[in-house]
Amino acid sequence: MTYTESKSLCDGNLTTVNSTRTCTIASAAFTAPPYSLSWGSSIYAKVSATNSKGTSVISQGGNGAIIWTNPDAPISVANDPSVTTGYQIGLTWLPGIADGGTPVIDYRIYWDNALMTYEILDSGIKTLNAKVINLTPGLTYRFKI
Repeated sequence: MTYTESKSLCDGNLTTVNSTRTCTIASAAFTAPPYSLSWGSSIYAKVSATNSKGTSVISQGGNGAIIWTNPDAPISVANDPSVTTGYQIGLTWLPGIADGGTPVIDYRIYWDNALMTYEILDSGIKTLNAKVINLTPGLTYRFKI
Protein backbone atom coordinates (compact mmCIF):
# COMPACT_ATOMS: atom_id res chain seq x y z
CA MET A 1 0.00 0.00 0.00
CA THR A 2 1.33 3.44 -0.92
CA TYR A 3 0.87 6.46 1.35
CA THR A 4 1.16 10.07 0.25
CA GLU A 5 1.83 12.92 2.66
CA SER A 6 -0.64 15.73 2.13
CA LYS A 7 -0.58 18.48 4.74
CA SER A 8 -2.98 20.49 2.58
CA LEU A 9 -5.77 17.99 3.34
CA CYS A 10 -5.18 17.89 7.09
CA ASP A 11 -2.74 20.42 8.49
CA GLY A 12 -2.16 20.14 12.25
CA ASN A 13 -0.94 23.75 12.30
CA LEU A 14 -4.52 24.91 11.69
CA THR A 15 -6.23 25.96 14.92
CA THR A 16 -9.41 23.96 14.21
CA VAL A 17 -7.49 20.75 13.50
CA ASN A 18 -5.19 21.23 16.49
CA SER A 19 -7.87 22.12 19.04
CA THR A 20 -10.35 19.39 18.05
CA ARG A 21 -7.71 16.79 17.13
CA THR A 22 -9.89 15.88 14.16
CA CYS A 23 -9.74 16.53 10.49
CA THR A 24 -12.65 16.42 8.05
CA ILE A 25 -11.78 15.91 4.41
CA ALA A 26 -14.41 16.14 1.67
CA SER A 27 -14.79 12.93 -0.34
CA ALA A 28 -14.22 15.01 -3.51
CA ALA A 29 -10.55 15.34 -2.46
CA PHE A 30 -10.16 11.58 -2.87
CA THR A 31 -12.33 11.02 -5.94
CA ALA A 32 -10.49 13.75 -7.89
CA PRO A 33 -6.86 13.61 -9.11
CA PRO A 34 -4.26 12.82 -7.94
CA TYR A 35 -6.03 10.04 -5.99
CA SER A 36 -8.98 9.33 -8.32
CA LEU A 37 -10.48 6.73 -5.99
CA SER A 38 -13.86 5.24 -6.88
CA TRP A 39 -16.96 5.33 -4.67
CA GLY A 40 -16.77 2.50 -2.14
CA SER A 41 -12.96 2.70 -1.83
CA SER A 42 -11.40 2.57 1.61
CA ILE A 43 -9.21 5.39 2.88
CA TYR A 44 -6.20 4.29 4.90
CA ALA A 45 -4.34 6.90 6.89
CA LYS A 46 -1.26 7.25 9.07
CA VAL A 47 -0.75 10.09 11.53
CA SER A 48 2.16 11.74 13.28
CA ALA A 49 2.19 14.35 16.05
CA THR A 50 4.45 17.38 16.37
CA ASN A 51 5.21 19.58 19.38
CA SER A 52 8.04 21.91 20.38
CA LYS A 53 10.35 18.93 20.97
CA GLY A 54 9.87 17.34 17.55
CA THR A 55 7.75 14.94 15.53
CA SER A 56 6.59 11.47 16.60
CA VAL A 57 7.02 8.32 14.62
CA ILE A 58 4.23 7.70 12.13
CA SER A 59 1.32 5.56 13.36
CA GLN A 60 0.28 2.26 11.90
CA GLY A 61 -2.11 2.56 8.95
CA GLY A 62 -5.77 2.53 9.82
CA ASN A 63 -8.95 2.36 7.77
CA GLY A 64 -10.77 5.46 8.91
CA ALA A 65 -13.30 5.89 6.14
CA ILE A 66 -15.02 4.53 3.08
CA ILE A 67 -15.97 6.90 0.29
CA TRP A 68 -19.77 6.81 0.04
CA THR A 69 -22.40 9.16 -1.27
CA ASN A 70 -26.08 9.06 -2.18
CA PRO A 71 -26.86 6.87 -5.17
CA ASP A 72 -27.87 8.37 -8.49
CA ALA A 73 -31.60 8.57 -9.16
CA PRO A 74 -33.20 5.65 -11.00
CA ILE A 75 -33.43 6.05 -14.77
CA SER A 76 -35.76 4.95 -17.55
CA VAL A 77 -38.93 5.11 -15.43
CA ALA A 78 -41.69 3.71 -17.62
CA ASN A 79 -45.24 2.41 -17.66
CA ASP A 80 -45.61 -1.36 -17.71
CA PRO A 81 -48.60 -1.83 -20.06
CA SER A 82 -49.02 -5.47 -19.03
CA VAL A 83 -50.07 -4.26 -15.54
CA THR A 84 -51.74 -0.92 -16.32
CA THR A 85 -55.54 -0.61 -16.41
CA GLY A 86 -57.93 2.29 -15.77
CA TYR A 87 -57.49 1.84 -12.01
CA GLN A 88 -53.81 0.88 -11.64
CA ILE A 89 -50.44 1.50 -13.25
CA GLY A 90 -47.37 -0.66 -13.43
CA LEU A 91 -44.06 1.17 -13.12
CA THR A 92 -40.61 -0.08 -14.06
CA TRP A 93 -37.18 1.56 -13.79
CA LEU A 94 -33.48 0.89 -13.95
CA PRO A 95 -30.95 1.64 -11.23
CA GLY A 96 -29.09 4.94 -11.48
CA ILE A 97 -25.67 4.99 -13.12
CA ALA A 98 -23.73 5.04 -9.83
CA ASP A 99 -24.70 3.40 -6.54
CA GLY A 100 -22.60 5.78 -4.42
CA GLY A 101 -20.17 3.06 -3.35
CA THR A 102 -22.63 0.72 -1.67
CA PRO A 103 -25.54 -1.31 -3.09
CA VAL A 104 -28.99 0.32 -3.25
CA ILE A 105 -31.17 -1.29 -0.57
CA ASP A 106 -34.60 0.02 -1.58
CA TYR A 107 -36.61 2.51 -3.63
CA ARG A 108 -39.40 4.99 -2.89
CA ILE A 109 -42.26 6.01 -5.14
CA TYR A 110 -43.41 9.62 -4.97
CA TRP A 111 -46.62 10.74 -6.64
CA ASP A 112 -48.52 13.95 -7.09
CA ASN A 113 -51.88 12.31 -6.21
CA ALA A 114 -53.35 14.41 -9.05
CA LEU A 115 -52.75 17.47 -6.85
CA MET A 116 -49.37 18.63 -8.27
CA THR A 117 -47.54 18.21 -4.94
CA TYR A 118 -45.30 15.16 -4.59
CA GLU A 119 -45.54 12.94 -1.52
CA ILE A 120 -44.23 9.48 -0.69
CA LEU A 121 -46.65 6.85 -1.91
CA ASP A 122 -44.60 3.75 -1.09
CA SER A 123 -41.13 2.93 0.26
CA GLY A 124 -38.99 -0.08 1.03
CA ILE A 125 -39.38 -1.40 -2.54
CA LYS A 126 -36.64 -3.94 -3.21
CA THR A 127 -37.41 -4.60 -6.88
CA LEU A 128 -37.19 -2.52 -10.07
CA ASN A 129 -40.96 -2.40 -10.51
CA ALA A 130 -44.13 -1.64 -8.62
CA LYS A 131 -47.90 -1.45 -9.05
CA VAL A 132 -49.91 1.59 -7.96
CA ILE A 133 -53.57 0.73 -7.33
CA ASN A 134 -56.86 2.52 -6.60
CA LEU A 135 -56.35 5.25 -9.20
CA THR A 136 -59.25 7.30 -10.58
CA PRO A 137 -59.73 6.94 -14.34
CA GLY A 138 -59.39 10.22 -16.23
CA LEU A 139 -57.05 11.90 -13.73
CA THR A 140 -53.41 12.61 -14.57
CA TYR A 141 -50.86 11.23 -12.12
CA ARG A 142 -47.12 11.85 -12.06
CA PHE A 143 -44.61 9.55 -10.39
CA LYS A 144 -40.98 9.84 -9.30
CA ILE A 145 -38.79 6.97 -8.12
